[in-house]
Amino acid sequence: MLHSDWKFLQACRRSCASKSPFETRASAVTFLNHSGYLGNVYHCALCDYWHITTKDKRYAKRLERKLRHLLHDDQASRATADPIQ
Repeated sequence: MLHSDWKFLQACRRSCASKSPFETRASAVTFLNHSGYLGNVYHCALCDYWHITTKDKRYAKRLERKLRHLLHDDQASRATADPIQ
């Protein structure tokens, strides 16, 4: 994993901890509809909950994809690494 990817994941973890988690996409959308808050819903691969971002839909989709990709690559590299003896 590149250092820039690691820093991105750390920033996402901090951001995730500060956001309200929603168990379903529908509950996040309902919150948006009832609160009048402008935002877009995305699934967080870090915590497996749904969050709201103030960025546009394209940004939310890119963020979701990048997180999934980085976490999948990280898990795959850990699985194939030699165990420490």
